Amino acid sequence: MKIDRMLYGQFEETARADDYLTTLAKNFDWPAAEQYVLEHLFEKPNDFINLEKLRRALGTDRRVSLAEILQLIFGFIPYIKNRRELLSDEFSRFDSRYKPAETSSTSCAST
Repeated sequence: MKIDRMLYGQFEETARADDYLTTLAKNFDWPAAEQYVLEHLFEKPNDFINLEKLRRALGTDRRVSLAEILQLIFGFIPYIKNRRELLSDEFSRFDSRYKPAETSSTSCAST
């Protein structure tokens, strides 16, 4: 695990030092940033960094996307949320959109 964390730190430094990737991140162009990382930073002979190794280094309980990792590296999100936090956020959004209609006690007809 320590080697994985060191690998993540090395990737973080490499990503932040890349001017083109920094420009893409500042413009919030995550699909282009992902493509750039896949083509230019992953699987190089010196490092052999890939998405699975970065996921292991982060130690999350879910499959984190490359865009989330880049957002974390460039400071757009403070941390990677776990499954429980994502579920709670999604439920809150669902609950705020689809509130059940309130029924009044007088609307029930008695027979």
